[in-house]
Amino acid sequence: MVESLEKFDDQNSVDYKLNENQASTKIRIYPNPNFGVFNLVVSAKKEGELIYIYDKNGNKVYERKIQNQMSLVDLTHLEKGIYFIKYSNDIKKVLIN
Repeated sequence: MVESLEKFDDQNSVDYKLNENQASTKIRIYPNPNFGVFNLVVSAKKEGELIYIYDKNGNKVYERKIQNQMSLVDLTHLEKGIYFIKYSNDIKKVLIN
């Protein structure tokens, strides 16, 4: 089980943005940015697959088993900021306003 992501600094953020645009996307997030509630769409659901959400410091703040290809995620209990969603080998950035 993954407990934390590599910490993101300014240099890694630039690299992350470049990797985020690759065509092998497995997850989509909308709306993004949002107010803490958003849709998460996975291209191919695997039985028992988990999503993990990390804060900008690499701390895991949310974990959930994927039930459907489209899920509503509610992170209104978290502070405003940038978070990273990991599903399988895909990582996406989400901004909570």
